[in-house]
Amino acid sequence: MIGFVSHADSLSNKFEFPYFMRTCGTTAMWGKSFAAVCHKFRWDHVGYLYETTTAGTSAFQAAADCGSARGIQVEGYDFDVDSDTAKSQRSGWSGAMRLAGESGLRAFGVAFSTLTAPVALELAREENMNNRLLLPWEFVSMWSVLSPDLRGSFNGMLGISEVQSTPPYSDYMAQVWHSMTMEELEPLGVPRRWVQNIRTTDPSLFQQSPFFMNHAQLVDAITAAMIAFGQVSTQQPEALGDRLTLGTALREALYSVAFDGASGRVSYPPVAAGRGGDREITPCSLYEADAGELVQVGSVHDFQVSFHKPPSFPDGQGLAWHYKMPAACQSDEVTEMSEAWGPTCVKCPITFAEQCVPVPVSVALLAMLLCLIPVAAYGWMLHQRHEDKAWLVKGKELKFSDPPEQLGRGTFGFVVKAEYRGTAVAVKRGIPPN
Repeated sequence: MIGFVSHADSLSNKFEFPYFMRTCGTTAMWGKSFAAVCHKFRWDHVGYLYETTTAGTSAFQAAADCGSARGIQVEGYDFDVDSDTAKSQRSGWSGAMRLAGESGLRAFGVAFSTLTAPVALELAREENMNNRLLLPWEFVSMWSVLSPDLRGSFNGMLGISEVQSTPPYSDYMAQVWHSMTMEELEPLGVPRRWVQNIRTTDPSLFQQSPFFMNHAQLVDAITAAMIAFGQVSTQQPEALGDRLTLGTALREALYSVAFDGASGRVSYPPVAAGRGGDREITPCSLYEADAGELVQVGSVHDFQVSFHKPPSFPDGQGLAWHYKMPAACQSDEVTEMSEAWGPTCVKCPITFAEQCVPVPVSVALLAMLLCLIPVAAYGWMLHQRHEDKAWLVKGKELKFSDPPEQLGRGTFGFVVKAEYRGTAVAVKRGIPPN
């Protein structure tokens, strides 16, 4: 079996699924791609909306694990799905979406099937979450089932999808498909119970397009099977007569397959530690919703994100930091604003009483201090002048007797008695040189 839409990581277990291979990526790959985008824009706290199917839960867990390895906290919001009918329980979903909306988070990963995605996005719109950034996986497939009204409500939504293309030879494959009948399935090896089920549930199967989703991956799965069968039929023709031998031979041939397919390079590394059957490289594209249409804006591979067209995001301004949680800085850090990354925490340059003093406050305090220095100096000078005045004696306030009473005499002057403000004082007078 070669899967083209089967993403569960458990399918890589070759002890349980020895004959399963795939041309699509794994949920671990999706988680890694989501974490890579968050890391690119420095989002360290994001949400994840997912349905509780095996695929949805695996996608969230992969995103949480890959995010944690990069210091990104991924907060999950699960939406219960009835496993028998695969239909959402709308009332319960409303509550989960409301909780997500009230979380304050501004960027969310999204993992819903094509069946449940329209319901999830309708609820997201009701909670005004279409102004947040939603990053769906399998974006192209999800987008294809949305109504024009919903598409127009999520302008700027950025999503991840595996590389998609439509090679010319897929038209021939479609022609062969449309020419088939139900009677041909059983001779080709399809179990009878499967044929009966198809007749009942989807009688017009061959009138529909075979490429309902993951067009490129399906084409590559068919191509890989044809190449492997061609190798076995020419190199091990004896295996064609033994079903068990043929299965083993085909599996070994598939591991040697290597070609440039519709979804990129298709090749398979050997089984290691009991795991295998996954592509060596699964390139992904980044798409953005723009006026109801999807526009490819970049790519992501092996934790490397590149953009050939800057995304505009729901704010229309392309400011990634609008979708970042407000920075919760430590006591020794300060919030600093940058045009590219918005508010970020940086080490505090000045601390006082074990508390951070922001740079603007520090500059203001320094400026005030510089202004106070000359004021203080001037005040000190005035004070000194006032102190000095207490020792300054005005001559007109001295009263002498007539003639002055001499109290003593020296080489350079003499001392006479006087009265100063009612107090008897001695006044020394110098003797002129001549």
